[in-house]
Amino acid sequence: AGQKIGDSDAFVSAPVHSPITGKVKEIALCSHPVLGRSPAIIIDALPHYPPKRPDFKLKDDFDENSYSAEQICDAVRQAGIVGMGGAGFPTRVKIEPNPRLPKEILIINGCECEPYITCDYRIMLEWTKQIIAGIKLARKASGCSKVFVGIEDNKPKAIEVMKAALHPVRNSISGEHPTKGKFSNGVKTYANSNGIKVVPVKTKYPQALSNRRLLFPSSARQE
Repeated sequence: AGQKIGDSDAFVSAPVHSPITGKVKEIALCSHPVLGRSPAIIIDALPHYPPKRPDFKLKDDFDENSYSAEQICDAVRQAGIVGMGGAGFPTRVKIEPNPRLPKEILIINGCECEPYITCDYRIMLEWTKQIIAGIKLARKASGCSKVFVGIEDNKPKAIEVMKAALHPVRNSISGEHPTKGKFSNGVKTYANSNGIKVVPVKTKYPQALSNRRLLFPSSARQE
């Protein structure tokens, strides 16, 4: 599981990795929800190797500046990371710098694409540090000077958690964190957000389907 089984030299492409442990049986035409009948790699799964998600821990001393933009883009490509919106657009193409058209604004789409979906919401609550690390890596790779994280205003907990992680608040007397209890005394001090701004946006459908719909409410700018 996880081994690369398909690749392409095309610019807009991403490698494909095996989701299971097994042996390649054949390459044959199979039905695809978008492409119709298209070539597919058929793998016979080995029953004594159940699927297992690898453990991942973000290091406390994580620093995006330890990596070059080229290293980040290559790692994203080799991992086969693509968008989850249905088109499967390669993430590396989105973040790779373009000398002719320099990127200025990075918009992180934290809005759900359907009213009752909560996958982005739960990830922001449970994987906050990892999301912020990914944002910093994407910013470093793309060369963007501004980052806006758009979150719908009907998700106040996600807004609170993301803001708290980006703007750590410390009580000068008790040392408490805002997500771990109320401040009873002392002075609240806000740390630097590193140029990443959380922007609550009005909840409306279908805002999350495209970053174009988030561009104006997030950055007060429309292209």
